[in-house]
Amino acid sequence: MENPLLQSAGGTVLPAALAAFLRRRLFELSGVALLTVTAALAVALASYHTGDPSLNSATGRLPQNLLGLPGAYIADLGLQTVGLAAAVPVLVFAAWGWRLLRKLSVSLIAVRFLLMLAALFLLGMALGHVPPPAEWSLNTGPGGAAGALMLTRAADTLHALGAPYGVWIAAGLAATVGMLALITAIGLTWAEWQAIGNALKTSVLAAGRVAAAGAGLARRAVVRPAADSGGRIEPALDEDGDIDTHIKVSPEAP
Repeated sequence: MENPLLQSAGGTVLPAALAAFLRRRLFELSGVALLTVTAALAVALASYHTGDPSLNSATGRLPQNLLGLPGAYIADLGLQTVGLAAAVPVLVFAAWGWRLLRKLSVSLIAVRFLLMLAALFLLGMALGHVPPPAEWSLNTGPGGAAGALMLTRAADTLHALGAPYGVWIAAGLAATVGMLALITAIGLTWAEWQAIGNALKTSVLAAGRVAAAGAGLARRAVVRPAADSGGRIEPALDEDGDIDTHIKVSPEAP
């Protein structure tokens, strides 16, 4: 006789309820793990320091990266190779982790991973045409060494074909295709994009209200002392002979 606890209607070993429970927990654990990796990658990139040890620069100093030596290596490799486009995996993995945490699957994950890699280099190529800001501390530009090389090769090819403004065309095409690849790799539905937009809108409005309230409090704090500076309060006797401490004496009074 078969044990009903080990044999479900679909012929699986576990009952349907337990299988569904384990599946939900697996989604949640996968989401937490992926979001943890995403946060670590974001911290490594954000705390990049040019004086840290790297794969092509040996130094005896301790790394200032918040994730130590591994974070210094990862940040240097990403920023030197594709520049600011190194943030692409952070965006993609954050979206995947968020979906898994909500017990939603990520379909065609292998295809989306390849699209993420394409977006990584295409957006690095587009950023190669952006002039670096004054605070930029890397020898490579905002698109990294790979982005600059790909942009130069594409622009040279377009010039050889007789196309004017080759570098602008190459950068524009790379930005367009790269953004499409990034959006597809992220894999969010239209409803999820709308929810994110609404959340951002709510956050911006809330921040605006907080800033306005803070500015109002600051103005009142400045005006109130000025209004009270017209005299000093001294004790005096009222008509009943009691002490009244609310009589203001003008500073011009003798």
